[in-house]
Amino acid sequence: MPPKAQTREMRPLRVRHEPPTLEEAMFAAQGLTDDVDQQVHIVAGLMELAAEDVRPQVEKLVASTARAIAQGRSVATVESRSGAPRTVVVEKTRRFKVSVPPRTVIDLTRRAPAN
Repeated sequence: MPPKAQTREMRPLRVRHEPPTLEEAMFAAQGLTDDVDQQVHIVAGLMELAAEDVRPQVEKLVASTARAIAQGRSVATVESRSGAPRTVVVEKTRRFKVSVPPRTVIDLTRRAPAN
């Protein structure tokens, strides 16, 4: 009969919890909704802060983002955990319009009157 394996007592795993930065939480909230009040609640929930504490900062970021969108470009700067900034610039160009002639609908259920 084989010998029984000895069981060792395992230590509990330690999990590091890092809440997101304001820019990361705001970027996620803007991707989920366009409503500023909902964005404030999403950012507050992600950062584990009160909504009143983050509201002025979120409204300031929303105003600056709205100006950039009105100019036709969107800029997102997010710092990584190592501290190196990563910038993504999205510029929207005007699309050309394609004109398609309207379809003509012919009713085949009606018969032409006989002459």
